[in-house]
Amino acid sequence: MEEQTPKSTEQREIVEKTVSPEKGKRGGRSARARKRRRKRRLLAAFGILCLLVLGIYIGGRYFFQSHYFPNTVINGADCSLMNQDKAFAAASDRLSTYALTVHSEDGDLKVEARDVKLGYKDSKDLEVLLKGQDVDRWFMNLNSSFDYQVMETKLDDDSLIKSIRSLACMNPANPRESENPTLIYNEETGKYDVVAGKIGNHVNEETFTEAVKTAMLKEDEELDLLTNAYYLPSQYNESSEIIVKAREKADKYAGSVINYQDGDSSLTVSGKEISSFIKIDDQYQVSIDNDAVKKYIKENIAKKFGSGDLVIINSPGSGKIYVSDGSGDKVVNVPSEQKKLIKNIQSGKTTTRKPEYITDFLYSSRGSIVKDDYIDINLSKQQVYVVIGKKLQIQSPCVTGNVSAGRGSSTGIYKIAYKQRNHTMVKYNAFVYYWMPYETTYGIGLHDATWRGSFGGKIYRTNGSHGCINLPLAKAREIYNTIYAGIPVVVHY
Repeated sequence: MEEQTPKSTEQREIVEKTVSPEKGKRGGRSARARKRRRKRRLLAAFGILCLLVLGIYIGGRYFFQSHYFPNTVINGADCSLMNQDKAFAAASDRLSTYALTVHSEDGDLKVEARDVKLGYKDSKDLEVLLKGQDVDRWFMNLNSSFDYQVMETKLDDDSLIKSIRSLACMNPANPRESENPTLIYNEETGKYDVVAGKIGNHVNEETFTEAVKTAMLKEDEELDLLTNAYYLPSQYNESSEIIVKAREKADKYAGSVINYQDGDSSLTVSGKEISSFIKIDDQYQVSIDNDAVKKYIKENIAKKFGSGDLVIINSPGSGKIYVSDGSGDKVVNVPSEQKKLIKNIQSGKTTTRKPEYITDFLYSSRGSIVKDDYIDINLSKQQVYVVIGKKLQIQSPCVTGNVSAGRGSSTGIYKIAYKQRNHTMVKYNAFVYYWMPYETTYGIGLHDATWRGSFGGKIYRTNGSHGCINLPLAKAREIYNTIYAGIPVVVHY
């Protein structure tokens, strides 16, 4: 068989050109058909894609009419792609785990949502939120983030009160009362400073309950009880009118100056001393402490200007009997000076004067022994008063020492040494039925004087005794049977 050699390119072209016209026409039509088919397939694919996109868009638009966009957080709960009911349930579940932390002296205390029945009122806000979504452009929000706080919370007031009352802070282990401000004298300024009070740890239940309720409805994480805002306050504060007025009054008193001047002796009572007399009670009533003033007068003014301490005996018979343990010729009248000094202090002014004195008083270091029982011998009135239990039991006229003869009865405070019946006074050769001596050195005492026909009046001036206290027999007997050895005897004019 003869081998056929490949035709050259030129030959192939000649052959192709010599192909029949009919066959060539069929080939052209086939190519155009293929192009049309490809075009139709492309158009079909594009149409399908468009339909698919449209379907997805419509589907998404429909879906997001009842569901929330991705990355949607409502009231702290992730509600992505959830419908309204599920979103409400998710937010409610998250809320059920919420607890408010209360910082207190007893540590951090918890008030939990379930304790107060904390929940959301309704889901209407969720519906509004859902309707407000831009569903026409839902696809543009797929990568966006949304965080809403829309639903309003509610709780049960009774459960809240019960829960709060169970907290440790409502019954502190170491209770402290709130303290009102105090007024303290300032030596540098000479006036009173208002020192702020202190807040205790008793919680004001009403205020605290309202604060907890507000915090929990807002879902706050903590509440600081240590700020003092929720404790029971003191009754008054620094600006209270009652404190302002008390301060003004105390400043007025402390601003007084009393200058005592008598001869070469002088003494000034002012600010610091006066502040020690001023009393300010719990209700800010300002007054002068009488006892403090009296003590100051005795320890300072009386010793500076007088002759020792003064004791006052209030006898039912003679009235006030002044006794001093000094030896001078005058003594400060403490009660009178007390009233006058207080009046000077209350004036708020500067005063210069002498102290109030007493010149008619007894010298005795034993004045303090006179208490409830004593014998009061009044030389001026020529009367004897027997006082038992501070009450006058016996009163009798008497005749005392002869003044014109220089034998006047000595004044002072003594004691009945003893009692004796049927006694003879040897020195005077005089017999008495009832002998009650009080000055044994000179033999002076009380006794009956049956040789006298009358008692009292002015007999003692010219026809008095040698110093004893002469009594009618009946009165001497009564006194003898009433008194006892050791009872004080006060002899005075």
